[in-house]
Amino acid sequence: DDLRLASQTAFLEGHRLFLENKSDAKRQSLQSLENALKLARQSGDKDLEITTLLSLQIINRQIGEKLKSIEFGKNALALTAENSYDH
Repeated sequence: DDLRLASQTAFLEGHRLFLENKSDAKRQSLQSLENALKLARQSGDKDLEITTLLSLQIINRQIGEKLKSIEFGKNALALTAENSYDH
């Protein structure tokens, strides 16, 4: 559906920006991935939500936002555990 496609597009844009390896691009990457996370949640795409949370964890760690990184990691782990019962 359109919402899922929008979340996937935002996710890919976030990764493209991250790969530019510039500090301003990393901030833009975070914004794009946070948008992807919101859209993934709205569309109910749990796999993309988990993947986006893990990407946000990695990028936040790399820019020195350790507490945010830990929080994204915890959320990804909890959702993964919850989602494993659905399969």
